[in-house]
Amino acid sequence: MDIDSAHPSPLLPRSLEVMHHPFTAIDMQFTDECSLVVAQSHIAGFWVLADVEEIDVDWQAWTSVIPDRLELANITTLRIHIQGTHNFWHTIFGPMIQLKELAVSLDKASLAPTARPPVVILRSVLSQEPLLCPALHTLNIEWPNAIKSDDLCVSDLTDMLVTRTRLGCPIHTLAVRAIAVIVDIGGQRVWGFGPMLAPLAALVQAFSSVSRLDEHVCTFEPSRIWSVEGAEEYWELDQCSRPHYSVP
Repeated sequence: MDIDSAHPSPLLPRSLEVMHHPFTAIDMQFTDECSLVVAQSHIAGFWVLADVEEIDVDWQAWTSVIPDRLELANITTLRIHIQGTHNFWHTIFGPMIQLKELAVSLDKASLAPTARPPVVILRSVLSQEPLLCPALHTLNIEWPNAIKSDDLCVSDLTDMLVTRTRLGCPIHTLAVRAIAVIVDIGGQRVWGFGPMLAPLAALVQAFSSVSRLDEHVCTFEPSRIWSVEGAEEYWELDQCSRPHYSVP
């Protein structure tokens, strides 16, 4: 599926019967190159990948149909990727009253005039009043790329945690993956942020941080439904045509 403003088409067609299934996990990625929506449960799922054909796509218009196409109130696990130009997550999070686990991949800082730090967007969504996602108790945050200390925006994350606790919907478990741009201090290379994350640890029951390149806290975990025994008897796809997960 290709996306362009001149020839719009529904990202999630109403006609697909699978859309009415009570999915429990969903993955949503909207980047400059593509969008990917993967919804799954233990018995059903769908995978929609759309390539972007123009530079500036109005993701707000495209994502506004998602609450009408999917029963988001059943979602308990969500994984997303936030870019600094995104302005639509409030709409998607609104119906997710049963969301318990959220994994967020944060994009690098954007130079776009309307961009905000991705952490600020996350804070805005999770701390607005009345609170969205009241059942949320587990939050994983990951920067795929090496970042500077200013990109952490620890004060914004702290404010979000304090607000949710004050309003009776605290985050209990927090995991952060943040790898520092390599800095030499006294001849020693520093990879992580260590003490800078301490204020976050004090606000949750369980806290962990990752600063290794080979460790992640925000990974896509496909359900067993995508591995169908005997599938090769019905269709054969070359490597380029097989569904693959290639966004942050």
